[in-house]
Amino acid sequence: MPNLSQPFVILTDASHQGLGAVLCQDEDVWNEKKQEFISTPKPVAFASRVLRGAEVRYSTSKLECLAVVWAIERLKPYIEYTTFIYILIY
Repeated sequence: MPNLSQPFVILTDASHQGLGAVLCQDEDVWNEKKQEFISTPKPVAFASRVLRGAEVRYSTSKLECLAVVWAIERLKPYIEYTTFIYILIY
């Protein structure tokens, strides 16, 4: 279950075939070997779609921008009233 008091992390990637996004949230996990808690990203939601129409002719930079806008819109129910960090995989 997502913790709405903690920030979310959005990662996206784009290719000339489609767009993908992962919504994560850090979770403290006990590391028995080191005897300490380690912050580990935990997936909350995944999203993807194929490119449509003229999008297949977009430059790489334009596709990455499209992925940002699309991911934020798609994941809006999770992030609308929370803090989130965006990480671009370029």
